[in-house]
Amino acid sequence: MMAFCRGLISLLILCFVLFTGAVNTQAADVQEPLTIENRLEALENSTVLNVIEYGAKGNSVADDTPAIKAAIVAALKIGRATVYFPAGKYRITETIVIEGDASKTLALKGDDGGINNTFITGKMNGDMFDVRMEYNFAVSNISFAHGGTSGSSLNLAPVSCIISKCGFTNSDKNKSPMLKFYGSNVKIANCNFDNSCLTAYAIQCTAITGKLCINNYIIDNYIAYLGKGILVDSQVDGNRPEGLKISRNVFLNTGEEQITLKTILHCDISNNMLDQSALYSILLYPEKLGVTGIYIVDNYISPAGGINTPSRREGTTCIQSVKTGKGGASIISVSNNMICYSDYGIVISDNTNGWNIANNTFNSIEVCGIKMRGAASNIIESNSFLLNTEGLSVDLSSKVGPNTIVNNQFTKNYVIDLPKDLSIVENNFAGQVIISSTKIEKFGLPVQMILFGTLVSLPTVILLTIGFVKYLKKFRKLRVTK
Repeated sequence: MMAFCRGLISLLILCFVLFTGAVNTQAADVQEPLTIENRLEALENSTVLNVIEYGAKGNSVADDTPAIKAAIVAALKIGRATVYFPAGKYRITETIVIEGDASKTLALKGDDGGINNTFITGKMNGDMFDVRMEYNFAVSNISFAHGGTSGSSLNLAPVSCIISKCGFTNSDKNKSPMLKFYGSNVKIANCNFDNSCLTAYAIQCTAITGKLCINNYIIDNYIAYLGKGILVDSQVDGNRPEGLKISRNVFLNTGEEQITLKTILHCDISNNMLDQSALYSILLYPEKLGVTGIYIVDNYISPAGGINTPSRREGTTCIQSVKTGKGGASIISVSNNMICYSDYGIVISDNTNGWNIANNTFNSIEVCGIKMRGAASNIIESNSFLLNTEGLSVDLSSKVGPNTIVNNQFTKNYVIDLPKDLSIVENNFAGQVIISSTKIEKFGLPVQMILFGTLVSLPTVILLTIGFVKYLKKFRKLRVTK
């Protein structure tokens, strides 16, 4: 019996050792997938090729195109390498095309002193760099100055691509986006865009045939000067970007648009400063597959249309939805934003549905805080309208529903014209007066209300009128008695 027990114990110990060893072996074989940042860190230890050693001068006079091409070709032959540009001004005279299969990883890196040390300039009519690699491309610490009349500084196709700590300038005649990408897992971070062309966009995120454009990031950038900001669209009918985060950017560009969404599924616009746009801070212009799932949260949004601003234009709007006839917009959440210094706060067209506008502050809006025409399935809740002029807090008109307007603080005039059986309008405050849908039904008021100043309710008016008539009758009796 004792021998049997010892044997059983030995067998259990052996099983335990084998099991844990198998588990440990399996665990050792599992590798975490590389993130964009991991790949960049890996590149730090890769082979470094200096463009000077391939003949580049970096003196802004010599044509450095052949030397840069030669260094890039050599790096791609190695498979994983960094092409280093010491401080200087490198002039190129034609588009540099970079191609590589999934086994290649390439980085272009400027001097560590910052974006004002390494420059690449060009006046060609076309892209400066056309990057057609399949995966893993990075650029850092380089300023691109495109002096031509067409083409982007960077045209990016790769999956897993990061552009960081770079600067971009263009000519006032170049209508092409300064940076264009249509891959996935792309990150544009800590870059400066000084856009000189009124009609050009600083960044374009676009979808093309047969290629996914998902999980991309535009974060911590500075976009300024005369042109437009970010464009998100598609070149084809059957594809669209999906999952784009636009966060912690500073927009001080004075073009007509700062963020323009034409075709996308799920876009997070958060913690940005959008200031000084000549017309629209955020424009929804749906086409093709439309605009769906937009989350606009925790932003400061203020076009240049505020009081006494020199660049003021009529109709400036913080968030504008346009009826295009080419597509629709739905599931739009706007919350916890400061919306201010503009003619209009939010304008909702009748080809959009499913807006949730909550917990925003509307301040110094000249014409109307929220203007809605013909839209349905919308919620306007717990917003504060602190208007400095005689404009409307809200101007809501629709023959369809449902729509819910609750718990808002109105401080100016407003118009609500919604179908009574498909609308909830209650617990909205104006001064000390509560506007309630139950009161509207009880006293037989139409749902349309045009109220001014401190808002005197109809029941109060009726009671005052009855009292005044009784007083007149009593006064007449007293006169007759005398």
